[in-house]
Amino acid sequence: MALDAEWIPIYSHERAGFKERLLDWYDTIADNNLTEAKDMQPKLAVIKCLPMDSELNFFYDLFNCRLFIGMGDYNSVADILLNLEKNIEKLDMEQQYYFCYNKALLENANGRYSEALELFEKAQMLMQVNLVSAKEKKKISYNIALCYNRLGFVFRAIALWDKTRPQRSGIHKSVVEFYTDIELAKCYIFVGLLSKANELLNKCYKTARRNKNKTYLADVLLHKGYLDRVAKRWKFSVEHLDKVFDLYDKDSINYLEAVYQKSRCYLDTRYFSQCQKLIEKGKKLSKGNETYTILFTSLENLMALNSSSSVEYMENVALPYLDENKIYPALFDYSEVLLNHYNKVKGNQARANELMELVRNINKKMREGSFVK
Repeated sequence: MALDAEWIPIYSHERAGFKERLLDWYDTIADNNLTEAKDMQPKLAVIKCLPMDSELNFFYDLFNCRLFIGMGDYNSVADILLNLEKNIEKLDMEQQYYFCYNKALLENANGRYSEALELFEKAQMLMQVNLVSAKEKKKISYNIALCYNRLGFVFRAIALWDKTRPQRSGIHKSVVEFYTDIELAKCYIFVGLLSKANELLNKCYKTARRNKNKTYLADVLLHKGYLDRVAKRWKFSVEHLDKVFDLYDKDSINYLEAVYQKSRCYLDTRYFSQCQKLIEKGKKLSKGNETYTILFTSLENLMALNSSSSVEYMENVALPYLDENKIYPALFDYSEVLLNHYNKVKGNQARANELMELVRNINKKMREGSFVK
């Protein structure tokens, strides 16, 4: 990258202006305008020519770290954070906020949700003594609730998202507002509040149409498909999911989720041949993804519960994995199917009691800390 010396800040007023440009760059990155952010970078990278200006170099590295997060380059993120951590005592409160937030995003991306939650909450405390935007505060709350949900504290996540989401009618004003309602709708579907979920998804649909946003539209239709499947409106579920396949890339996780939801519809409606074809497609697409490999293999075994090996797979592989990884919607779904099977076959009462006890304990955990101050 060529560096233009004329942009190097030397005098105090130039340094103040340079920091403002760095903060504008951060806002551009945080708004996910990554192409624009990369275009802005060369005139900001000149600060690396002044390594003695530790303050502006720290800000540049912290914001560059956030850019790498947006690009999905987590190895570069880890390298930058490791170097910054060596000088952690030199970071002021404002810089510590960005450091904690970036590290939290990295831990979250790597599936270490407990560590991410701790760092997001620390960033939230540091945020109180720094002048961060209202938009930034919403993002912190959104990510904290996301960690709650992924750690299994479903009702705590619902309470926080419901508290922080804007209550106004009309379309969403930001990406965070939109995805707060998507995630909240997903939780409502899981806990059976289908009318609330439908209300949120209808609002999201209006936003997607108004903004002509393909990704928004795909995400709404995916969750409409999930909602209609749970509501046993299988025809509408399949219709929504079929539209999704034209909107997502085939290698995306949401495309895989759409294949899974449609497979699950066919299992419910006993179209076993169509279900098996989709399962095979899903298994090919999910190579290297342990969670979806188990989900598709579970559907395959749920079609054959008259076989003892299928029951054993569900009891010894699928349910323990889903419990350990807090994938509760699938766990509750499969438990219901298994309980129906146990009730049809004599001698399975002990197994049924064990499964009901597992579900009760998870339900109790899901409700822990459900009231957010």
